[in-house]
Amino acid sequence: MNVAKTLGYTLLIFVILIGGLIGWYRLTYNRQFNALRGALEQNRYEIIDQWRHEDISLEDFGFTARTQVGDFAIDILDGSDVRTPADRITGIYIRFAGKKMPAAQPVAFDSDYWRSLHLPKMETLADLLKHMPQTLAALRTSPPPSPSPGNPSMNFPYKPYALLKIPAPPATSISPR
Repeated sequence: MNVAKTLGYTLLIFVILIGGLIGWYRLTYNRQFNALRGALEQNRYEIIDQWRHEDISLEDFGFTARTQVGDFAIDILDGSDVRTPADRITGIYIRFAGKKMPAAQPVAFDSDYWRSLHLPKMETLADLLKHMPQTLAALRTSPPPSPSPGNPSMNFPYKPYALLKIPAPPATSISPR
């Protein structure tokens, strides 16, 4: 009888542990995704698309959202130092939609180019989201310089950068004189 009681308690502890692990996993699995979605909604952006690469962990995810000045997509990639709105960022990787650019173009917030845009100071992903309309307008009117041949654009944001995809700026035509 004592063996049956011990076996019963052992089984009960095992079930509680498994249930606790499953509950913890479900709560933390979507935490970063929900935090970014909440930040977009808090800034009153309409989410028009979202995606997730689900595996044992939530590796990559992103959103396409609409502001009063246009749409943008923000992607969080596996290995990125930026995973939640509270995370510190030091720049962005820009990928213009529709532009034949094989990779994202890095732009640091402390660069001469970024300072020339006269945007508010941005230290976190939440700051970038808060000022997205001004950022989009500035990037459209004054796109970043193309990467130099010796400094090619980067493929993945493994620095504290956010990956931002925006529509390509309008092509400027130069009329011959």
